[in-house]
Amino acid sequence: MSTKGALLDAAVREAGRLDLSPDQTSELHGRIAVMSYWLSQTVADAYRAFANAEGNRKAHMAKQVIALQANGCSNAKAQATVEGSDEYQGLRMAEVEAECEYIRWKQTAQGVQNVLSSLQMRIAMLRDERRWTATTPAVR
Repeated sequence: MSTKGALLDAAVREAGRLDLSPDQTSELHGRIAVMSYWLSQTVADAYRAFANAEGNRKAHMAKQVIALQANGCSNAKAQATVEGSDEYQGLRMAEVEAECEYIRWKQTAQGVQNVLSSLQMRIAMLRDERRWTATTPAVR
């Protein structure tokens, strides 16, 4: 895991603490929001890798099918031949791995957004509580 990933994990764990002061909660929200920006870059990079892997597999399929058809193979037989090749299987596996990585980062980003939303609600609640206690006379 990258250093940024480890820092994000630690910050998310810290967000689960219910004993944070209002200032700590606000500061934590800010830190996680900045990390969320960097996470969005990771999601974009993962998507790019997935799209490239998919494109590589499809380009390989098209080139090989055309070459086999030029040698007299039917379309169905050419596709079956290419799909059975080790090279195609390797490209397909790379595509699946890239897609899984993209989905993992996308889900992580969604989870971070949920944490940010929760912190924002907590900050609003603490702000309202502070206003209420500041305007309510003390009972003796």
